[in-house]
Amino acid sequence: MEPTDRSTRYYPKEGLEIDELITSSYDAFVRLERRNLLIVSTTILFSFISSISPSESTVFGFTFNNLNESIYYTLLTILNLYFLSAFSIYAYPGYRASKNKRKEMLGKGMTITSQMRRWQIDLPNVGHSIRFNLWFFINFYLPVALGVLALVTGVYKIA
Repeated sequence: MEPTDRSTRYYPKEGLEIDELITSSYDAFVRLERRNLLIVSTTILFSFISSISPSESTVFGFTFNNLNESIYYTLLTILNLYFLSAFSIYAYPGYRASKNKRKEMLGKGMTITSQMRRWQIDLPNVGHSIRFNLWFFINFYLPVALGVLALVTGVYKIA
């Protein structure tokens, strides 16, 4: 296989800037909303999968007696809707800032064109991209996806 001209980017501070972006992405309040959304969503999905039918339950310190399945899922679905809305509203500025910061980082790097084999991989660039995208997925997309899935599951169980 003949080497051909391939371009790669080079930005020596990319790893440090991604570290800074990850650690300063959003504040403690957004982390609380994310945590609560994940707890309520997981509770709904776990209850649905394991077919739990509670007759008495304690949710956030409140004890509910003679609880039927419809009321249980209604309460959890309302909580899930609240936390999903709150997380979406409060996390959006951090989401947008992270996307813009990443575009800015990619724009700062220089492009190097050289003779490379077709399948030669530039490991630092791939590593930085994978780390950023995985962090982005876990912190922004996963909570929203679980919240929406739990919301649909809760509405299904109520109806």
